[in-house]
Amino acid sequence: MQRQRSRSDEKIHIATLDVRNYRPDEVSLRVEGNILVVKAKHYSDGSFGFERNEFQRTYPVPQDADPASITSKISQDGYLTIEATRRVVNTAENDFPLGGFEDTRGEVARIDDKKFSVLLDVTNFAPEEIKVKVVGNELTVSAKHESDTEGHFTSRQFNRHFVLPKDVNMNSVMSRMTEEGKLLVEAERKALPPPQERFISIEKDKMA
Repeated sequence: MQRQRSRSDEKIHIATLDVRNYRPDEVSLRVEGNILVVKAKHYSDGSFGFERNEFQRTYPVPQDADPASITSKISQDGYLTIEATRRVVNTAENDFPLGGFEDTRGEVARIDDKKFSVLLDVTNFAPEEIKVKVVGNELTVSAKHESDTEGHFTSRQFNRHFVLPKDVNMNSVMSRMTEEGKLLVEAERKALPPPQERFISIEKDKMA
């Protein structure tokens, strides 16, 4: 029985490079934070003189890729393929996936390297009817509207609860109403540690 591939098993293609003019030991890869650096240098001294070839390429590591999983392989025809495994994001505590999502109610939550944000549709409520509260790492947005017009009573309530990612600075949470009548709640993420440099080994395809 074939195992169904999970999202965390998916490979993300980063780049394919022509390195036919270089030996595998002349090609190097390293990761600096979220940047992948590929270098190649070839020197030879033949009967017709000195030959020198070199290049350097830089690529941003895709946001949903795990930098620690980057692998590279040189094919028999001399092409270098660089891939990474899709990042596994823990959602057990309602953490938001990198990038974000939009649900059926039109609510949008996003998280990137600098901040967390959530956009809520509150067009049926006045600003004074909305409350935004933070307790620990929990964000609560509630709204209540009641009106009695010509004997017709209307009541609407709105409650949303979010467990924010652990690296969000809860003291930075701010909210504002957009021109479209939506509520935008934003919070800064804590500073990430300095990027680490890591060298990546290069595999070579074996002859069939």
